[in-house]
Amino acid sequence: MFDDKWTVALVTDLRRLVSAQPSVRVGDAGDDGGAESDLRSIAHVTLPTQRPPAELPAEFDPALQVWKITSRSPNVRITNKYGSEFREGFFTFGFIVEVLTSFLSVAQYRGRLILRDGYHRAYRLISSGVLAAPVFLRAYVDDESVFTKKAPSERIWTGDRPPLLGDFTNDVVARDIWLPRHDTTLYIGATPPGLSVDPRANR
Repeated sequence: MFDDKWTVALVTDLRRLVSAQPSVRVGDAGDDGGAESDLRSIAHVTLPTQRPPAELPAEFDPALQVWKITSRSPNVRITNKYGSEFREGFFTFGFIVEVLTSFLSVAQYRGRLILRDGYHRAYRLISSGVLAAPVFLRAYVDDESVFTKKAPSERIWTGDRPPLLGDFTNDVVARDIWLPRHDTTLYIGATPPGLSVDPRANR
């Protein structure tokens, strides 16, 4: 994060952060923010220094030459690749898969503070009465993209009255609904002649 121009800053009221996503998933066991009150213990929630447990069950399909990796974490990423000669005449190629650490990260963009990551924990802290929290903060210029993944509608979070994190606790504009949980799935493998690059198309 520091290499990418992020700094640590204190947000004095999490409720005033602009929300760029329309929902927050709550109710997962073990993800509760707790009742932290001092900044050190809050920082362990918002800026964890330890990696999350890596649970990546994998199944290999020999017919398709594909590894199917599933995880409950939405932060599973392919973070690197490698290729080398295993021994004379034999080569190995593959990818490095990680469960990335998620932080409360805030973008300073066009005069607003927009939450990029950490919605679940921010909501839990607000619900337990904790409003001030240390976060990662980075200033973005006008022509930069704030979001690296699928971006929410910019006209919503840059509008005259953007949605705020505090709105999630306002019964007038927010309500609880049930949504099914979707695991993260990665397919890693070779593509022999005659097969599609997408292994799901070969079934």
